[in-house]
Amino acid sequence: MFAELPSGRRVIAIQRTDGRRRNIVLPAKWSDKRRRDYQDFDKLTPAEQKHVIKAMTDFSYFHHHIFLPHFCDSESKAWPTTLWPYLDEICRDYQSRLHPLLLPFDVYDDEWEKGLWRVCRVAPNRCLKTATTCYSFPLWLLGINNEMRVIIATSSKTIGESRISVVKGHIQHNRAFRGVFGELYREKSGQRWAVDMIDVFGRKRDADHSMAIYGVDGGVEVSVPMWVSLTTYRTSKTPARPMPVRSSGCG
Repeated sequence: MFAELPSGRRVIAIQRTDGRRRNIVLPAKWSDKRRRDYQDFDKLTPAEQKHVIKAMTDFSYFHHHIFLPHFCDSESKAWPTTLWPYLDEICRDYQSRLHPLLLPFDVYDDEWEKGLWRVCRVAPNRCLKTATTCYSFPLWLLGINNEMRVIIATSSKTIGESRISVVKGHIQHNRAFRGVFGELYREKSGQRWAVDMIDVFGRKRDADHSMAIYGVDGGVEVSVPMWVSLTTYRTSKTPARPMPVRSSGCG
């Protein structure tokens, strides 16, 4: 059971270490020979194929090996050679809350939390909550499923625009991301690309946007909503507000 994506995508089957088989729908880069970024998946080395598959099916791996190297370089920070246990845990929490019909690969019953669609994590500042929740996670979702719709709920339009700006930067300039998922932005393609929303290249549905920002009180139907550092009126009037603890989550 996996996402219903546009026809023509290549499907491969892999044997997992636990003996179970998994079908995976590869991105258009590995399926459509008409694309200028097309590559033949079969010509990759076994190690390269494993890298593509892991980046597609494991958000924790994607976060560590695709997102963080580019992010740390742009922020002039050292890339952690081992993913912090907290980040590995939150990545796996987020992925386990996604419905299998949103994902382009088989998901077994013991790999997702049935009936539990929301997760909220609380941690001190500078734990990469925003980078994980509002940058890396949407980037992974748009890479694996171009038909996904991601909404960032925020109380400030400026903050929301900054979130989308970082995702745009990775889509355009992160070589590791483009190496796995191909071109999701192409100039003069007619795709919508503004400060408050984006549409990825190759997306078929045109009734909404791939990623957009909305106020926290707005009502809108989405595939995956997410938030970070939300403060309600009630908590803003309590001693807890100035504490260096913030929440992030999806659901």
